[in-house]
Amino acid sequence: MSICFRKWFFSRASDFVDIGYSFAGFGTLIIEGDSLLNYISADSQSGINRNLTKFFNNLNECNLEDYRIVFFSQKSKQLSDHLVEIFLRLEVKVDILSDWNDKEWTHFLAENNISLFLVSKVDIFKELGAQFDLMHQICVKNRIQAALIDDLRFQNMNVFASIVMGEKVADIALDKYQKIAPEPSFSIKKDTNFIKIYKINNHHVTDLLEYNHNDLNNNPMSLISAEFTKYDRSFNWELKIHYNPQTNNEDAQKMLKNNQKYYRYMEIYASSLDSSKNLHHKLVTQINDPTDSKTSIKINKKALDLINQNLETKKNIKESKELELLKNIKISCYDDIDKNLMMTKTDQFSSNSLLELQKLKIKWLNYEPNNTDKKMNTLILIDQLSENNLSRLSESEVFNLLNLLKNQGFESLCHYYANQILSQNDWEKLKKFCQDLKNTFNHDALFQLKYCGQYLPRTLDSMDDPRVCFKPDRWQKDLLDIVDRNESALICCPTSSGKTFISYYAMEKILRQSHQDVVVFLAPIKALANQVAAEVYARFSKVYPKTFEKSVYAMSMPDYAINNPLNCQILITVPACFESMICDNSNAEWVKLVKYVILDEVQTVNDPGMAESIEKIIHMVDCPVLILSATIGNLDHFFLWLKDIHESKGLKINKIVHKERFCDLKKFLFVPKKKVEKPLLLTVHELFGYSKEKFLENSLSQDFHLMAPEIVEILSSLQKICSVNEEKKQLFKTILPNKFLNCVKLKKKDVKDYENFLVTRLQSWFTSGALTKSEIENFFSDINKQCEEKGSLIDQDANSPNWLVKNIPDLINLLHKSKMLPAIIFVNSCDGCDQMALALTEYLINLEKSDKSFMEAVENEEKVVKNMKKKRSKCSGEQDQQEEEECEIPPLIDRSKYSFLDPKYQMANSEIESEIKMHRYRNIPKIFFEAWKRGIGVHHANYHTKFRSSVECLFRKKHLQVVFATETLSLGINMPCKTVVIPSDLCYLNPIYYRHMVGRAGRRGFDTIGNIVFFGVPKNKIKNFIASKTSNIRGSFSLNLKLITQFSSMQFYDPKAMKIFESFLKNPIARLSSNYELKKAQKSVYIKIQYLMTKAYIDSNFNPKIHKVRCLILLRNENLASIDLMDFILSASFDKLVLNKEMEDMCDLMCIILSHFLKIRIFSQEQAAALSLIILPEIGELKNYLINKENEIADFVQSFLNDQDDIEYFLRGFSNSLQNVLMKKNSYIYDFYRNGNLEKIEEINKLS
Repeated sequence: MSICFRKWFFSRASDFVDIGYSFAGFGTLIIEGDSLLNYISADSQSGINRNLTKFFNNLNECNLEDYRIVFFSQKSKQLSDHLVEIFLRLEVKVDILSDWNDKEWTHFLAENNISLFLVSKVDIFKELGAQFDLMHQICVKNRIQAALIDDLRFQNMNVFASIVMGEKVADIALDKYQKIAPEPSFSIKKDTNFIKIYKINNHHVTDLLEYNHNDLNNNPMSLISAEFTKYDRSFNWELKIHYNPQTNNEDAQKMLKNNQKYYRYMEIYASSLDSSKNLHHKLVTQINDPTDSKTSIKINKKALDLINQNLETKKNIKESKELELLKNIKISCYDDIDKNLMMTKTDQFSSNSLLELQKLKIKWLNYEPNNTDKKMNTLILIDQLSENNLSRLSESEVFNLLNLLKNQGFESLCHYYANQILSQNDWEKLKKFCQDLKNTFNHDALFQLKYCGQYLPRTLDSMDDPRVCFKPDRWQKDLLDIVDRNESALICCPTSSGKTFISYYAMEKILRQSHQDVVVFLAPIKALANQVAAEVYARFSKVYPKTFEKSVYAMSMPDYAINNPLNCQILITVPACFESMICDNSNAEWVKLVKYVILDEVQTVNDPGMAESIEKIIHMVDCPVLILSATIGNLDHFFLWLKDIHESKGLKINKIVHKERFCDLKKFLFVPKKKVEKPLLLTVHELFGYSKEKFLENSLSQDFHLMAPEIVEILSSLQKICSVNEEKKQLFKTILPNKFLNCVKLKKKDVKDYENFLVTRLQSWFTSGALTKSEIENFFSDINKQCEEKGSLIDQDANSPNWLVKNIPDLINLLHKSKMLPAIIFVNSCDGCDQMALALTEYLINLEKSDKSFMEAVENEEKVVKNMKKKRSKCSGEQDQQEEEECEIPPLIDRSKYSFLDPKYQMANSEIESEIKMHRYRNIPKIFFEAWKRGIGVHHANYHTKFRSSVECLFRKKHLQVVFATETLSLGINMPCKTVVIPSDLCYLNPIYYRHMVGRAGRRGFDTIGNIVFFGVPKNKIKNFIASKTSNIRGSFSLNLKLITQFSSMQFYDPKAMKIFESFLKNPIARLSSNYELKKAQKSVYIKIQYLMTKAYIDSNFNPKIHKVRCLILLRNENLASIDLMDFILSASFDKLVLNKEMEDMCDLMCIILSHFLKIRIFSQEQAAALSLIILPEIGELKNYLINKENEIADFVQSFLNDQDDIEYFLRGFSNSLQNVLMKKNSYIYDFYRNGNLEKIEEINKLS
């Protein structure tokens, strides 16, 4: 897609969005009362009571559960008793806010964390009263979005509306879980003359649905039997995988060459994955074939001794070099030690070398003046010593260290370490030393909290385990035991906690125990699948006997395959492809070999495009499953659903939950220099996201966590408040560290326990009246004062055009100076990524050009190099030997001066040039390669996969320090960084994506702390981010027409088909919703079966109609309503439409029809009018046919229902293409079909 085309397209991006997906979970939805009543009254056929009930039920199903109604107009002050009664029954909060001023409005917004207004269009644009005008101003001032209730459209579990000031944000799911209980069978009581009802002869179906047929007088109905005359029992529901081995020589040679390129690419990609080196050594597995002597490798004892001797020699040589380095280092002050060792990997020093380094630091710390840095360095150093080397110090060295602590005021800590040493050495002098020490417990603990929080030891019950090459935590060890027992597990742990290791352990286990068994890894996106493939390539290789022609791994994607997916031991694929493979009868023997399925990022089951495939896989596979996620709100309910499915298959599933992040996340607000003297990063406190009401209600997010310095801020603020009298001073003393903590030497666990104690005590004080209302307000004001003030100033300017682009250089410079790089900046659009990267690169180039001395040095260097090349070519042309001339050495220039490169990790120019050379034919602007040389990268879908992979590799190798990326990079991709930047224009940011984005910062094994920077984000939105709820996994009843038809086909070749059908009915993921009832589900499936028999898709024996089902397979696309499309093609309306048309016109027509059925970018009516050139042309016959069909389906379903039944529920699962066809859509698919290139499309539609 050209840059011109992208720029045009995204500048006119549709703001007609699913607000249930975009806003739920990030605050309160405010519904304007009069707008709601007008919207409800539009449906005059039903009463207001029923319409309101239906409206709020729909909101709940779309996860918009946190809402309240607000009336602004004078006439609404006195609501009718009838309306008040309805709102009370529905438990809806109602506020009358007429005559409010700006201050009252601002207070209301702050207390309720408003995320979205739902109002009528006239209320916003026509300004019918002062309150509407004020509301509009408040929305603009606080940058709060508004959704138009006029356009509100509910569709299954989605709710669409037009957005004003439209940024899209979030999605959560319903958290009510209903256990299925046995219920009585349902009855069909209708007039037998009204509709034909077919007999179902398949006893599996009749037993499952438990129905009976009675007319209005409870007499049995007369039923019709329909049977197809022929049925091909060899027919399979299948979708062939994309793997086509070449047979002729030319194609085979081409394939071999492509494979060589692919494996070279994989080698480069895999080399950048640090985890493949840290967790496991590269594994060579081998199960010997007794018939093949060549596979046996024998190593005698003498050879092993020689190998160990060589390793010991190398280790001693390495240690001697390290000690020599430390001996010769030039030091004038303490800081020189780290400066001189900057390019040395001290973390790989031997224990003896490390001890010498620590002694050297202790020696030079004594010469430093007493200040905060010295105190911090002392505590960090002694903590490192206490782990292994404290007992190895001599008596004089111990006293030197203890005096260092005592002189800086840490006497309680001094006593703690002295007792540790006394437990191993009975030194009388040390005992006497301890008697003179004072109690400085609170001072020592508070200093550690304020300055050393990120360096505190993290004890997670880690222990050695021979099964892996690292020390697993207790929960990780439990996971290893689960896999060894061949059991399933639901694993919910924060991003960066180290949960993915179990996937590779399961793979290793399968590779070790067999040549035939298979493990399947399911990734939600291709980028993650490619990374896993590279990890597998880096970790595992295997020698197979001659009798086995297998590969270690294969990839199967919708559009390509690497190696044969059916002839490997590790298959990496996406859910839709794996679902197709297990539904294909020809793969039945292969399916039996699958011993483990790993389902990563399971929260993507909320994505409509993946929901059906993931649910099918969970129901269909008979092997253990490892289900991984970092973000599940309704974890217990989801686990119970999985447990019931596993028990029905005779399997056991375990729940592994680990809630603590290894690295804390520190939040910052970027303040531009226009608001202050110079740009700064303002620390955002965790309590900034909570009003005092929400804090008192204990409505804290699952991710609520106070960093150690934030605890000190709370104590400092409370100390000011409690200093008014002696009683409150004594009250304050009850929450000091010495009243709760048992040990003065803090660990991360102690901080978390103290946090819980402090929060509970604060809530108790606030509710019991220990602090007055004004004191509570002063407390929150003192904690958040700076963020409130600076946030309000930013809100006024951040809406201006190009604010982000103008300020991005200042932000990155600030991160660079603060040593907070590498960083990932998540941007809303591909175009936005390019613009920001371009602005930052041009900023550096302009700075470089303005430095005359630097440019002169560059010119001199170029001249010298040019002269050297001339001399070299001249000398190479002369045959006679000449005396060597003195070599001219070009002056060294610091090329990193105008870049964000880190000298420690900066790659050589030749390496970067070779990387650039790989993409020379990809038509990528040269400025982005120049950006690489300055440490800047861009990562989004508009660039080739290999270009994106290069950016990932360069970032992991830490050459790139700044990457601009879209939100897809957040989902499981291994891109560790120190800082994540959330800009204000970021759309589609729901709680899941937000948590995954910030999870990139502070990865375990890389950093001790992660940073989040809010860049131009409205302060109200920051609060909503902090307090956002973790999204629930939600479900809708998935037994639709297509799935029922699939089971009718599968029953003949899969003996478990009807059992899976029963599992879908009795244990659907819809159980996680609030309105699932087995009786209603049985009735819904029965109606769908009757409809399919009426339309001749299946017969009374539950046998499928072959040619129709084959068409469904060919049209098997999750985004295509295939039954509606097929019915239309078989209808008289289609015959009339194509009558007397030429072949070319027929093809054009079919393309337009298909474009209407595909779910592509949708526009609102106003946008469509403005963009008439690019709107897909309507087809009247199609529109009329679908309107008639929708009415026909509604009448058909209604004929089976009783008066108390909700028809909306029973219509779910029927194909519903009308809404999609009626919506205005772009015509790019059709234009591309006609013209074949983007330039022609731009020309025809006047886009250039």
